[in-house]
Amino acid sequence: MNSYTYRDISNPRTIDRPFPSRQAELAMARYPALVGKRVEAHYRAGDIYLSSQGTLVAETERSVFLEERFTHNGKEKTIRVEIPHDYLIRLSECQPQPDNSSTLAPSASKQS
Repeated sequence: MNSYTYRDISNPRTIDRPFPSRQAELAMARYPALVGKRVEAHYRAGDIYLSSQGTLVAETERSVFLEERFTHNGKEKTIRVEIPHDYLIRLSECQPQPDNSSTLAPSASKQS
């Protein structure tokens, strides 16, 4: 007996559908209202649960992308995090980050 695999003749299709299914269309845009807003994401990495805050900059059918910009040693830095939908537990809008310059001004003006 040969070990060849025979094609299933009950299904004449050899190429997948050119358009995504309705379920795939719904899965692509889960958080369109939050794109461009500051969000908090809770997700898992193995057995560890993590959270991250940043601006939701993009969403694909597989992942969401968060971005956080900050200044460190006088240089502008950017951190981008990609979180697959399968690992995402919760994504919610959060308050904008407070301005650090207003909190530093009163303490800098105090002199002993």
